[in-house]
Amino acid sequence: MLGDDVMKRHLLTATRVFLVGVTLASTVLVAGTAQAAPGASGSAVEAPAICTDHRYVVTGDGVAVRTAPGLSATILRRKYRGDIVVVPCVPIQHADGYEWVAVRLGTGGIGWMARIYLQRL
Repeated sequence: MLGDDVMKRHLLTATRVFLVGVTLASTVLVAGTAQAAPGASGSAVEAPAICTDHRYVVTGDGVAVRTAPGLSATILRRKYRGDIVVVPCVPIQHADGYEWVAVRLGTGGIGWMARIYLQRL
């Protein structure tokens, strides 16, 4: 069984983001945490784990909201210029030459939109 100090360290590690390295080039973002890129060196700097939704405005007309990242995924609905969407704290995905961001659906689910058609408010 792990000692109390070890358990506390594991819990603390799981609830914080650690930034490793001196430059962003030496940091790789993985599911809300930062990890050292292969071959990077530097000391860890502790930062609070803060992740919030952001609002974006749609800049294109008839932009597809899909079930998954990629042009072959099923279209759930379309968004139009001026529509506001909420982008949750989910890593960007790359598929078919586009960056795809998750967007919140009114049903509580998640859809995917090409980032090129969104502008942060």
